[in-house]
Amino acid sequence: MSPPEPSAPRPEPVSLALRGVALTGAACAFFVLPWLGARASVGVLAGAGLGAANLWLISKIVRALVGSSSPGSAAGWPLVAVPKLCLLAGAVWLVLRGGFVSALPFVVGVGAVPLGIVAAQLFSTSEVPAVGAADDA
Repeated sequence: MSPPEPSAPRPEPVSLALRGVALTGAACAFFVLPWLGARASVGVLAGAGLGAANLWLISKIVRALVGSSSPGSAAGWPLVAVPKLCLLAGAVWLVLRGGFVSALPFVVGVGAVPLGIVAAQLFSTSEVPAVGAADDA
C-alpha cells in the first residue's frame, strides 16, 4: 500500500471561520436590504465587521499566548484582554451612540459571528479519519 499523496495545504481553522463570518454577514446584509433598507444593511455589515475583527484579534492573542514558551506568559492575558474589551465596548458605543447604524441590525451583524463559525465548520472539507484506519497499515 503506497502512502497517501500530499494534498494542497489546508487553510487554518481561523481563516475558515473568518471567511464564514464574512460570508454570513454579507448574506444577512443582502437579505435585510429589501425589507429594511440600506441603513439597516450597513448596520448588519458594521456588526459583522466588528465581530470578525474581534475574532481575528482574539485568535492572534491566543496564538501568541499559547505559542510562548515562557511559563509566566499566561499571566499577561489580563493585561491584553482588559484593554481589548474596553476598545471593543468603546467601538460599539461610538457606532451606536453616534447614530451611524441602528441597534437591531448591528446586533444581527454581530450574530453572524457564531453563525459563520458554525457554517465554516459544517461546510469545511477537512477529512475525518475512518475508525480503524491506523490499524489497516
